[in-house]
Amino acid sequence: MATSRYSSQRAAILGNLQSRIDHPSADVIYTDIKKTMPTISLGTVYRNLQVLCDNGQVRKISFSDQIVHYDANMANHHHFVCKKCHSIYDIEISTFQNENIEHSVETVEVVYHGICNACQEK
Repeated sequence: MATSRYSSQRAAILGNLQSRIDHPSADVIYTDIKKTMPTISLGTVYRNLQVLCDNGQVRKISFSDQIVHYDANMANHHHFVCKKCHSIYDIEISTFQNENIEHSVETVEVVYHGICNACQEK
């Protein structure tokens, strides 16, 4: 894990990610942070997101929309991506059996695609 000194901008970015259940892009995070830190740049957001990823505090995820999204939930979990509205939802993992795998498994990432409940009700 990389170490780095404290940054109020990094703390704001991490706090923003930890307070949400969606999986925003850097642009969405930048737009949110800019409301309280008007001098922050998009480049600063990208650099700090990379530090947070390097430190194991945030993970990058990307799906079929080719946009990198960020997730502060570091517990093992799957994702559901709505094909209509492109929302991303967490799905908790109950168990994972790896006794039949000959390799050392560190993480498992499964993505379900479909139509979310909100879009089905429209």
